[in-house]
Amino acid sequence: MAKSWQRVRALTLAVAATVGFARLASAQPAGDANPGVISAGKLAQTYLQQEVTALNSGRLQAERDDAARRLVARRTDVARQEIAKALAARPEASPAASTPLAAARGIADDVDPAPEFVPALEGLLGVDRTHSESAAAALIAIRTDAALASLTRFVSNPAARGSPLAVIRIMGSSTDRRVAETLVNLTTNPRTDQVIANAAADALASMTLLSENGRDPIAWGRWWQSARVKPAEAFRAELLDQRRRRLPGEALSDVDALVGRLFQLAEERNRPEAMRRVLESPDARFRLAGVRLVFQTFIATGRLVDGTAVRLRDMIRDPSPDVRQEVARTLQGLNDAQSLEPLLAQLAVEPDAGVRVAIMAALVPINDRRAAAEIVPLLNDPSLRVAVAAAESLAKLGNVIRADPALTAQVVGSLSQTLLGRARQDPTGELKAACIEAFVPLRDPRQQTNFLGLLNLNETKRTRVAAIAGLGAIGDRNAGNAVVNWLRGEPEAIVRLAALGALRTVGTFQLDEAIFDYTKTQVEPDAGNRKAAWDTFVALLPDGSNQRLTTWAERFFRAGEFDRRIPVLREILKKQEAAVPAEAQAAAITREQIGESYMKLQPPQPQAAIPFYRDALTYWLANNGAQQVILGLTKSLLEAQIAARQYAEAVAFAGESIKNDPKLMPDVMAILTSAADRLNEVAQPRDAERLATEALKLTNVDQRFRARLDAAIRKSKE
Repeated sequence: MAKSWQRVRALTLAVAATVGFARLASAQPAGDANPGVISAGKLAQTYLQQEVTALNSGRLQAERDDAARRLVARRTDVARQEIAKALAARPEASPAASTPLAAARGIADDVDPAPEFVPALEGLLGVDRTHSESAAAALIAIRTDAALASLTRFVSNPAARGSPLAVIRIMGSSTDRRVAETLVNLTTNPRTDQVIANAAADALASMTLLSENGRDPIAWGRWWQSARVKPAEAFRAELLDQRRRRLPGEALSDVDALVGRLFQLAEERNRPEAMRRVLESPDARFRLAGVRLVFQTFIATGRLVDGTAVRLRDMIRDPSPDVRQEVARTLQGLNDAQSLEPLLAQLAVEPDAGVRVAIMAALVPINDRRAAAEIVPLLNDPSLRVAVAAAESLAKLGNVIRADPALTAQVVGSLSQTLLGRARQDPTGELKAACIEAFVPLRDPRQQTNFLGLLNLNETKRTRVAAIAGLGAIGDRNAGNAVVNWLRGEPEAIVRLAALGALRTVGTFQLDEAIFDYTKTQVEPDAGNRKAAWDTFVALLPDGSNQRLTTWAERFFRAGEFDRRIPVLREILKKQEAAVPAEAQAAAITREQIGESYMKLQPPQPQAAIPFYRDALTYWLANNGAQQVILGLTKSLLEAQIAARQYAEAVAFAGESIKNDPKLMPDVMAILTSAADRLNEVAQPRDAERLATEALKLTNVDQRFRARLDAAIRKSKE
């Protein structure tokens, strides 16, 4: 990441230089009447002013960056004052061009930047990612104890503004032993937040090119024991030499651009040959760029260039670990089932830890039991990073493992041995958590006691989440009380979320009050968790008795929580429908209640209410329902149809109702005419006209209603 940043900065400076030259060429000072008497001092002052103006007002960031670089290089008091002013300027929110950012970049690019800028640069840490990266790069360039101490303070402060991850990544570009010490401390300190520790380990890998150490704090601790005794300059010289040997020549990003451009210039019929030549290049950088181009082309076109699939499978044996890793990532993205055997063959002999991790990731989507069998031994891999990835891969392959009893037994045995042995030596707890996650999809009831035992605040968040997920996967309803009891004391929102989700399968509706409590802000502060609690409550409704469900429906009615009343009523209706004909009348009443609840929502949902009203009315018409019941449902259905703007359907229903019972005509027509008037009042004249026009098609309607409908139509046209 840090290397990529440096390459991008170099390209940016090249562009900035071009822009700067163009600006100076078009804005040369006019000079005196006699051009021969212009003093060098005056010209320098003019250029200085141009640079100051560009630094503070340049339209493009590249212009400001170039101006800052030039000012820093002047090494004069005036120039330093301008840079100090620029650093003190307030960064704007999402600016098109930032003056403090340019100043920080100018300092970072200087060969010997002044230490006086350290306090101002420290103030830019945490502003946002871009400012933080540039400020960190500048502080690393200054290299004084004060500069590096400011970085250490920022990345070690849990309350630091913004994320320190960007700063940690930039620290990985340093070759300073003091920076390495800070990163090692972050990686190996068990109190460090895991995300920060992982970022620090990645930065160390970037700094040292020791990718095999991964995120293993023990490995980095061992490395530091030998590295710390080296003189500072020897430490730096060794890192620089490693980088020269590992990353020679042209920047990879430049090679990518070159390869992509040449491929686009090739004729369509020649592109397979062009791709083949890149993938078979003797230069690893070009092969790496070619592999990336293969996937980019696939994403853009939906197909592979002819011949590249076979070549990719063969390239998993490439001499370069960087190429092998990129090939594995590409095969993962392609989900190429035919790459299974080449991937497995390479996994067995792969010397690079990072590539082993990438190969496992490529094997997972193929979803083959043979992959699982070959991954199991990697639980004992010398690299902790690989062992964790192996457990994570087994978790993702759980379904295919569970289908094979012999393989399941092998996996269970290996995971158990890892938990009893190596996982206990991992201070991060990541291997233990990953192993527990691998047990989850196996749904092994024998693990239930172990999962319950892991509900302990001494375990990591990840382990507790995995244990709860394991209980949920087993689905033993007897575990519900234990999960609820743990939920009450769990301090972490993410673990509570897992518990609320697991209660869908281990809970019963006897826990309804305990689960519903977590829909309340005073009990559960996290909005996502409150939603999860409600979803679990709804999922358990089928387990509730009619009496208990009715109690909840009445409770939600009194509270005016009709959105919550509806799923309860619908579950009651399911139970009643299953008991027809004994519960037919009760079902009709419930349908009417559901329709009413939909209409009381804010905003109402008349389209959802209509079928429930209609079914309830149909029942009462067929079973000699009381006149008031039929009238009430007729009005409710008609009003819902009008609210849903189903005007033709509403009028047809009104006509049918009047035909079946002429005594309903005044009530039905009053609803239609009032609705037309109301639509005019709320500035919906077209709807008013449509409704009134449809209603006038009815026969045997009192003249007074026709007059009102005609008036509504005239009103709609005013």
